[in-house]
Amino acid sequence: MYRYPIALVAVFLLFAACNDQPSGPHPDDAAERSAALVKGEAGDIDLRDRHIVVFRDDVGNPDILIDQMTRGNESNVHFRYRHAIKGFCATLPEQAIEAIARNPNVDYIEADAPMSIFWTKQESIHISWGLDRIDQRDLPLNNIYWYDANGSDVTAYIIDTGIRYTHDDFNSRASYGFDAFGGNGSDGNGHGTHVAGTVGGTFWGVAKNVNLVSVRVLDNNGGGTISTVVAGVDY
Repeated sequence: MYRYPIALVAVFLLFAACNDQPSGPHPDDAAERSAALVKGEAGDIDLRDRHIVVFRDDVGNPDILIDQMTRGNESNVHFRYRHAIKGFCATLPEQAIEAIARNPNVDYIEADAPMSIFWTKQESIHISWGLDRIDQRDLPLNNIYWYDANGSDVTAYIIDTGIRYTHDDFNSRASYGFDAFGGNGSDGNGHGTHVAGTVGGTFWGVAKNVNLVSVRVLDNNGGGTISTVVAGVDY
């Protein structure tokens, strides 16, 4: 059975809420994605025969099942999921997919797919209306952002293209958490830093003293896959 899990829908909404435009990462057309090559600085990701296998919630130790399902069938495991969902992402030969689908511990199988961001740069510096609107329901706006909490002792995980840790607006509050591409979570695109600034920048941020953790699931080109996003959520 193939379907999109609720956890992924939540991720789509998270990204959409972080963009200036009402858009976010989305799977490419299903008819094309099976043969797609996702190009990035970590090398091309071949999505042919690459699937996400999701176990039932009552599975106790997903690692044992993963090892059993992939042993001796030329499978290549890319990610193991243990928390947000239980399961794994792997490149699987067709006969292995058929066998795994019949396993009673498997809830569903989904083909991996590309993910990307769409970001339109806003040139105007007059963007304070965003903060102003957060603290004020009634119009007209008063050009003041009132807040009685600054996010101290709170940690926000930015699931995006990473964070530029050296940005002056973060005052050493940004740190590494996870990088689906084997890096250090540093942002080479800009979108994740933009989102982190909206969440916790000292100047334009909503929570100006929050701790920011980079969860890098999209590369410097703003691209990745469903499996990289799930790996970040699982972290």
